Amino acid sequence: MITYQGKEIHALKLPLSTRFISNMVDIIKENSNTTRRTLYFDNFFNNYDLLVMSSGLKMRAIGTIRPCRSNGADAVMLPDKQLMKQKRGAYDF
Repeated sequence: MITYQGKEIHALKLPLSTRFISNMVDIIKENSNTTRRTLYFDNFFNNYDLLVMSSGLKMRAIGTIRPCRSNGADAVMLPDKQLMKQKRGAYDF
């Protein structure tokens, strides 16, 4: 597994975090016999598009999303201001 995902000549126009996780998922799928996989993300790596991609790959994913990386999730999730008013540990999916 190549952990360095810096500058690439022919890099896809995906965020660095999405490219890194995508490479990791490919390696997991090649080397794992299990059909049930769950990915846990730090808020540095997580974004809405990545969760949609993992859903398409039939992989469960969970993590915190930074407000600036929630593009496209506004139609599905509670607004940030409303979620912040709730008690600690509140979630929306």
